Amino acid sequence: MEYERISSYATPRDVLNKSDEDINLLRRCGLTLLYMGVESGSDRILLEINKAVTAKDMITAGQKAIRCGMQLSVTLIAGLGGAERGKEHALESAKVISEINPDYVGLLTLMIEKDTVMYDKVKSSEIVLLSPKEIMVETYEFIKNLNVSNCLFRSNHASNYLSLGGSLNRDKENLLKQIGKHLEDEIDFRDERYRAL
Repeated sequence: MEYERISSYATPRDVLNKSDEDINLLRRCGLTLLYMGVESGSDRILLEINKAVTAKDMITAGQKAIRCGMQLSVTLIAGLGGAERGKEHALESAKVISEINPDYVGLLTLMIEKDTVMYDKVKSSEIVLLSPKEIMVETYEFIKNLNVSNCLFRSNHASNYLSLGGSLNRDKENLLKQIGKHLEDEIDFRDERYRAL
């Protein structure tokens, strides 16, 4: 059986701990695509979620993977900054992703699991979760401030309130119009009952 593509999850620290030669060797052996969780471009949010890397580390790792010939897919989590840091999360994430300029961007939406630190913070109102409409405002700000080339954008995970997809920057205006229409009408947001990991 012939495999068309070999891909792997990679934390930013995994990439940073390898030399260019190591990554090039992996690519020559058939590994061509890396999935890297960025989650947020805000150093404050990254610290709060114990990501153990900074925004600068994310950029360095992402650029390194691409420089070594890897395709790169990154993920972000909408709503991760809560109500207090929603705009910061959108703007700082747009900066980091623009600097990396990956091949793929996947946007998921925050879901809280019981028996976690974040669950306890939400329960005690230390973190206030965003409403579906506020999530879409945050997504709008993120896309508006993103500057990438030939990047496939997807926000069609089961956790998302609205499915979006396109190629950035080419489809940026169309995506912003789609979000704007849904914000105006407040329709077609996925019901909480049907969101899942």
